[in-house]
Amino acid sequence: MAILLQGAEKQEIDYFLSKLQNSERKVIGGFEFYFGKINDRDVVISKTKVGEINASIATTIAIQSFKIDKIINQGTAGSHSVDVRRGDCVVVCDYVQINSYETVDGEYRIRTFNTDDIIAKREYDNNFIK
Repeated sequence: MAILLQGAEKQEIDYFLSKLQNSERKVIGGFEFYFGKINDRDVVISKTKVGEINASIATTIAIQSFKIDKIINQGTAGSHSVDVRRGDCVVVCDYVQINSYETVDGEYRIRTFNTDDIIAKREYDNNFIK
């Protein structure tokens, strides 16, 4: 089973590509995938292109084409915060899926989600790329 690392643009995946050993490149449906090993772990790196639809398509292709057991999306997700710098690791605790909304008693609400802090911390502590 492999870890899928995703980034929308070349500069978001370049660092990981530099760490990928025995890499191969495959283009499926117009999306680029690179696979090999990082620290003896099977890794697939995907350039998803910009936008949630492209990311969804690239993720679906990767799941169908490779044996993926973990997915790591990385990048800034359009953030322009001066507090986030290149190389920072931001662990998301709450997020909004913009297409997940509901109407309750005639009132439109955007639903927020909370991530599992234990899983997020474990994945951060088990950082496989150093």
